[in-house]
Amino acid sequence: MSYTYISHLEKKHLASFFLLLSKSNKYLPSSELYEQAYADYASQENLKKFFCISENNSVIATGSLHVYIRPQGGKFGIIEDVIVDESFRKRGIGNALMKLLLEEARKLNLLKISLVSSVKGQSLYEGLNFKKREDYYELNL
Repeated sequence: MSYTYISHLEKKHLASFFLLLSKSNKYLPSSELYEQAYADYASQENLKKFFCISENNSVIATGSLHVYIRPQGGKFGIIEDVIVDESFRKRGIGNALMKLLLEEARKLNLLKISLVSSVKGQSLYEGLNFKKREDYYELNL
């Protein structure tokens, strides 16, 4: 199979991108708002790198790197929305995507990277030397 790496989505990719996101996120725009939602997302100042992997113009994997400057100094990153379509898992796609994001983090001289993982994704991140922490909290507003 031949995969395409995408750093900016075109209109033809939006439906499959949001379908992929729907697998792990219940907060999604209606299809009429896909273009605006993606434009708003892509225009964030802290979004430093966004990748999707597609096959036949259908997004099968995605991930992003966001960068923040801490008040005590230094830049840190958060990797978000690393999702690989279930039918494409266990083929090294998630690993390849993470390596692209980590390469970008190194170019930006980040001090630290954080991410939140599902149980299914933990082996991927541990294989890339991420350390599991137990002190994460979340509040839905």
